[in-house]
Amino acid sequence: MMKIKNNKNISNVHRVVALNKKKGQVEIVGLLIIVIMISIILLFALKSMFGQNKNTQSKYIQSTIASSFVGSMLNTNSLCTKDTNMEKVLIDCAKHPTTGGSTEFKCGDDGMKSCEFAGLIIEGMLNDTLKVWKRPYEFKVKSPEEGIIIENLHFNYTFKNEFEGSSLTTFVQPLQVDTSGYRTMEIILCVGGICEI
Repeated sequence: MMKIKNNKNISNVHRVVALNKKKGQVEIVGLLIIVIMISIILLFALKSMFGQNKNTQSKYIQSTIASSFVGSMLNTNSLCTKDTNMEKVLIDCAKHPTTGGSTEFKCGDDGMKSCEFAGLIIEGMLNDTLKVWKRPYEFKVKSPEEGIIIENLHFNYTFKNEFEGSSLTTFVQPLQVDTSGYRTMEIILCVGGICEI
């Protein structure tokens, strides 16, 4: 009789193991379906995020180009005097906009005043970068009293290929003209077209 009981126990154990295997398989299939659904949702979310951001990426690139250009330009040695960077030349131009700059700054071989010299140097820098890259731009410097003191530095280009659909990005860098903090000039670089300011 003992043997029969053991056989019944063994067959009950087999049934329990078989049921547990089926439950485990069902649970695995359920988890697999959930993982697939989450993957599909993430795929659509990423696609919609990156699909709509082409214009945002273009704006970010143009903004980075504009801010990097202005920062580099301001720190570039001007060759006016030994230790004069373009920032100092532009500040001199903003302090003396009606005369085109002070008599202290004699730049280049011709002894140009700061406003004229800054315009030529900046135009050369823009032509060597943004124009070569076929990026439309406009560059202006605005004095606190006189308004625009350096202008007409621009390049128009019909957008093609990766620039198609790009929008205008305006970067404005304020710069203190004097230590009082009340006189601030603005360096304006618009990438992607002509400034709307």
